[in-house]
Amino acid sequence: DVLFDSGSAELKPEATPQLDKLADALKQLENQIPSDIAWVMRIDGHTDIHPIATPEFPSNWELSSARAISVVRYLMQQGVPPNRLV
Repeated sequence: DVLFDSGSAELKPEATPQLDKLADALKQLENQIPSDIAWVMRIDGHTDIHPIATPEFPSNWELSSARAISVVRYLMQQGVPPNRLV
């Protein structure tokens, strides 16, 4: 419930300060780790315990995937290199 409303993959406005801190940390990490080390940050999406079945999200699996994609896109918009996100 911190980043998303129940049943939604749209980031809540109050989630962005937390994600901005994460983006800043990842960008700093990019500069500190030697370039020959191929590191990545894995972004997982999760849902609550309530099953979902909507046209947009036929199951919790689709919702959790969409949430992860929302976070990845946001981090990329903040300057995190896409090759560092999976």
